[in-house]
Amino acid sequence: MDPYCDRWVQWLIGHQKLFGFYHFMTAKDPRAQADYFVTNCKGYFKLGVPVLDIESDRIGDWAGYAQTFVDRVHVLTGVYPVIYASAAYLPRFADTQVPKTCGLWVAGYPTPQQANWDNLPKLPYKIAPWQFAAMWQFTSAGKLAGFDYHLDLDVAYMTREQWMMYANPDAKVSDTAELPKASSQGKTFHFSTSLFDIDVTMKGGK
Repeated sequence: MDPYCDRWVQWLIGHQKLFGFYHFMTAKDPRAQADYFVTNCKGYFKLGVPVLDIESDRIGDWAGYAQTFVDRVHVLTGVYPVIYASAAYLPRFADTQVPKTCGLWVAGYPTPQQANWDNLPKLPYKIAPWQFAAMWQFTSAGKLAGFDYHLDLDVAYMTREQWMMYANPDAKVSDTAELPKASSQGKTFHFSTSLFDIDVTMKGGK
């Protein structure tokens, strides 16, 4: 668990910023990981977007692990996490239900990498078996004023209302809806110091 997570999340909620929280998948039991994630993030579900970050080479069956994890999270919370994965590995999820139930946050860094959002091209990667990407992380070498180190930069292809539907698909929200207060007991793990806004997200380096 990231000891700084809750401070960031409470700040984001207090400033009416959209936010996400995520779990970094390991080679351990995926059902147990899902239980741990939900237990330690229960104050955030239905407020922010849950994400499953899967990229470990120690996991042989990415699709099976992801399926078990997201199904368990959905049973416990009613929400399917968004999947974060590299564009090169998306075919691993073919012939599963994951692309049908979970949004996609795809990571792919064109060469040379861009440093900001100026003149960002259209997503250049094949993303099957998903039909569309919810977000694209397009660089790990981003530059922003006030930061003296490289950042991952992302673009989100959605409105504020659509973001909230990923967070809580059962909610009826408007573009001007305010985020309710989250429980101060909410915790998570492997959470980057991220600021998510309507169309653009900024994700700190891991």
